[in-house]
Amino acid sequence: MPVLRAKRANLYAKTHRSGNKSWCVNIGTKADGKADVRNFSTRKEAENFYNEWNLKLVQQSPHGLSDLNAIQRHEILAAVKKLEAFNASIPEAVDFFLKFSRPDKGEITTAEAVKLFRLGYAPDLWDDTVNWAKSKNFDIKLVERGGLVIHKEESDRYYHRFRGRLMFPICDEQGRVIGFSGRVLSGDEKTAKYVNSPETPIFTKGRVIFGLDKSRRAVADADCAIICEGQLDLIACFMAGVKNVVAPQGTALTADHCRILKRYGDEVVLCFDSDNAGQNAAVRSLDILLASGLAIRVATVPAPHDPDSFIKANGGAAFAQLIERAENFFDYYLNRLCAQNDATTDKGRLAILRAMAEALHKTGNNVLIDAHAQKTAL
Repeated sequence: MPVLRAKRANLYAKTHRSGNKSWCVNIGTKADGKADVRNFSTRKEAENFYNEWNLKLVQQSPHGLSDLNAIQRHEILAAVKKLEAFNASIPEAVDFFLKFSRPDKGEITTAEAVKLFRLGYAPDLWDDTVNWAKSKNFDIKLVERGGLVIHKEESDRYYHRFRGRLMFPICDEQGRVIGFSGRVLSGDEKTAKYVNSPETPIFTKGRVIFGLDKSRRAVADADCAIICEGQLDLIACFMAGVKNVVAPQGTALTADHCRILKRYGDEVVLCFDSDNAGQNAAVRSLDILLASGLAIRVATVPAPHDPDSFIKANGGAAFAQLIERAENFFDYYLNRLCAQNDATTDKGRLAILRAMAEALHKTGNNVLIDAHAQKTAL
């Protein structure tokens, strides 16, 4: 039977269960074994404790993070943090953002954006990070496990994962750098626009929300999180004064993302790109958001814009108004279905009715179903 051991004196909580997995809640420093212990006989009691104390729930092995010991994990974190500082010392990051600065629209200066989000640049060299790691006496195999370099077995050589890219540090909720997302600067169409850190012992993309370390207070104050698609969108929103904004890191929304957001607020506003891919992503988010109990609205950015370009063209105040006018998800979905299907034909009406019925029944809310069934009557 699962038992939660909550070592509250040093803000550490941990559950154990049979098998090769355990559930761990880490809200501060590591346990020293001297704190008070609190036990629960059921998983539900433990979850109530998590909610009461606003704890972070992550899955991890019984003997620590993956098969790494605490010293190795600390070294990986240290390497990632120092590489972030090294990248931030290179001026190309500032030059890149100068192209997009619009102070006349009320945006905060480029220097502030770069400093706040700790942006950097990875030199376009194959061995730059390898040489840097050696100069700092980091174990190159641990640097590889941290996702910073790649090992080529044929030559038994290591090379830099990120080359010639603007670097966005990825932080956990406490603001610790745990990975990177690198955006290409050269415009080379043969190169992927973004390269992200792989999943590592300190970074799991399905559990990390970009920008939450900076926006969580604003999300809690607004009781609402604006979800956008990428780092540049998030930075543009934040620097324009719309600060309750987050972005999934390199993946679609997951149950873990929603669970984390639910700790800070009860509502989300989806604000994806105006193209079909962005709008389809909004629709695909329904199931996972409904399961989390979050209220859902959708803000439609006028074509051909994404949040970043809209703010640059119209300013932060206009974007805030767009968010304020965001529709209830099912109103948005009905309007989208009507735009995609010809409601003057039997075929079109049937397609709309079927899609709305399928989406509404997922809520299990009869009041909501009846209300939108009346709206859907064509």
